[in-house]
Amino acid sequence: MGVFLEELSRTYPEDYLVVVMDKAAWHTGSRLALPNNMRLEWLPAYSPECNPAEHIWDMLREKYFCNRLFRSLEHVERVLMEALSLK
Repeated sequence: MGVFLEELSRTYPEDYLVVVMDKAAWHTGSRLALPNNMRLEWLPAYSPECNPAEHIWDMLREKYFCNRLFRSLEHVERVLMEALSLK
């Protein structure tokens, strides 16, 4: 997470960034260094509806992965890539 925040900071050095995150363990590590041009805002606990990524997983589960048997991991990856391309 620290590497991601540093890269984000370097990519937008002239901007002040507000990064909204949930409180997953890898987001809240005690050794996490926060760049000077960045502030973290935390989603409320137990509120997946506030996290846009959760809606993506719901859609994928309902439309592409519900009640299916996959022949291999490659098959799972193929279906996932097809779903994300929104064909």
